[in-house]
Amino acid sequence: MPYYVTMSRIDWHYDQATPELQAILPAANLNLSSGNHTAQTFEEQLRKLAAERRDLVVDALVEDGFRGYWLYAARDGKVSAIEVEERPEGALDQEVSLPFDDMATVTLIRQADEIRSMLEERSDFEGADGDEVTLPLGYAAEASMREVLHCIVNAIDEGEHRFVAETANDRFLVELQPGTASVRRLVVVTEPDLFARLLNEKFARVPQPAPRADEKREQALYWPEDMLQAVRDEARRLDASLSAVVQKAWKASRAKIAEIEHEDEELSPLLRDFSKAKAKQTLFFPGDMFAEICDQAARLDTSMSFVVQVAWVLARAAIAALPTP
Repeated sequence: MPYYVTMSRIDWHYDQATPELQAILPAANLNLSSGNHTAQTFEEQLRKLAAERRDLVVDALVEDGFRGYWLYAARDGKVSAIEVEERPEGALDQEVSLPFDDMATVTLIRQADEIRSMLEERSDFEGADGDEVTLPLGYAAEASMREVLHCIVNAIDEGEHRFVAETANDRFLVELQPGTASVRRLVVVTEPDLFARLLNEKFARVPQPAPRADEKREQALYWPEDMLQAVRDEARRLDASLSAVVQKAWKASRAKIAEIEHEDEELSPLLRDFSKAKAKQTLFFPGDMFAEICDQAARLDTSMSFVVQVAWVLARAAIAALPTP
């Protein structure tokens, strides 16, 4: 089973490229930004492109599918790859083996129902077997992660656990035992300035090529966690993919969205009751639908994520009315 990259940030130095090079970068960016790459195919494609275009200048940050970060650089037809080293705060002067492959499975002695309910709100929670619970590795924010861990250590009576948890842009070394949780932020020590610039996408974006009606476009969108869970619930009920359900929502609400003139006055109130915590979900859209969503986001001067969230809210009654297969 291949392990696909879970994140990529690519700086093509678009604003410094020649017009001739700029012409090929949209297609190149669409290819290498796809979540269908493994770390190996990403590097192979980048090396191939760099060999063909020696004027290509690229810096890229990739998470390799095994929770490891890699920095890639293309210059003068050659590509270098460096594994990123992270160390816990307070231990920057020593190498530390980090348990990226480990998870914590705990037995809840107290507050089991309350903790299971809390964990079920997390997007990557895999469920529980009675009072035995495997803790999720991803959280929307540091505060919510610490809240969960505080409850866990007060609900267990045995076991020592060590794992790496993460929020949107930070990772933490977590060490748990009954009554005690140690949480230390991980600090990047390999080219930290470049890493931060790429992670936070502080670079000129490459424009996307115009979508064709007969192609599918991949797009990462950010959702309120409770809204995304509702989409997942409907997808499960309808025995359909998340992408298919969101596409149905767009078809049902596109006309209403096209009539709206002001995002703040007419759309923002629709999302007021949803959670502030966000989760990322990648979806696929037909090319013509993708173009529609882009156009509406540009017209309303807002993000694609916001427009698709509104589409779901406007269409959720219609989706709920669809018969279960």
